[in-house]
Amino acid sequence: MSELTKGEVFELEWIPRQLFPDIELERVEVDEQAIRVVCSDGDWSIQSDITPFWGSGTMVFEVEGDIAVRIREGERWPLVAPAVAQEKLIPYLHTLEVIERGDPWRLRFRAGDRNAKVEIQAAVTRITWYPDDV
Repeated sequence: MSELTKGEVFELEWIPRQLFPDIELERVEVDEQAIRVVCSDGDWSIQSDITPFWGSGTMVFEVEGDIAVRIREGERWPLVAPAVAQEKLIPYLHTLEVIERGDPWRLRFRAGDRNAKVEIQAAVTRITWYPDDV
């Protein structure tokens, strides 16, 4: 996992019901403590004129409890086994489409050559931005 030092907290209340970040996704890292979204550029705008974080860096979604990974199959979103998700889905995520605040939070991605829809669900407790220039 990435070594992160100094970050800025992104207050959970700032997140609208749906957030559509405009980022160049490099990779996603998932473990039992956090979901890390690493981007090479972009912005995390919460409104058209409010962009608290931008550029390259890592947005860390700290979680409590289990992290679920689901893949869309028609109208269904079946659960994917953690080992299968880590090996066959997470390394191939290439686009973060939307973040939905709720219980649980949902981060929806596209993966692979066929643009499969993959959703990572978890109870998010804190969000921190770690810019690369720190």
